Amino acid sequence: MLWTELTDLLVKEKHIFLDTCVFINGFKPSSRQIIQKAIDYLVDTLSCALITISPVYLEFVKGADELSLRNLKTDYFNQIVSVTIPLSPSLIECAREISVVYRRAGSKLSITDLFLAGTLKQFRTKAFLLTKNHSDFPTGVFDRECAFHLESSTQVESYAFYQFNEKKYTEQLERLVKIEDRKAREK
Repeated sequence: MLWTELTDLLVKEKHIFLDTCVFINGFKPSSRQIIQKAIDYLVDTLSCALITISPVYLEFVKGADELSLRNLKTDYFNQIVSVTIPLSPSLIECAREISVVYRRAGSKLSITDLFLAGTLKQFRTKAFLLTKNHSDFPTGVFDRECAFHLESSTQVESYAFYQFNEKKYTEQLERLVKIEDRKAREK
């Protein structure tokens, strides 16, 4: 078991969105085995659906200078993911909505992470995100449900499952409204 039994119960048979870092680390020979072990456990033991969004694919393959490397990365990506969700108007709207909270918190994140955050908002009750980029998904908006380490012979990586939290998000928005109201009264 890679994490606790409680986590198993939490993510069992859920949709797990994968951040680009999972693909990058899984493609590296030094960490491929441990990432594959986690992927196999999620799919084979916990019956999770591993999915992501199209910007994650683009972010993963964009550094491939040669067509052969791009093809290898594409094959690797397709072996892991059961569904790649394209950008839709509703997903873009969710990303736009959540960007307000991120912007106010001073968070700097990539457009891909913003779309992942919007996707988690859109699929809030059915999905988790697996990432090692903890600062990209602040706990003021997301629940960090489980943090765990994946160890290879050369490194230890800290990963976590994140889930969108509607209550935290609403509280952040309410704080923003109060700040804006106060600023408007001071003018």
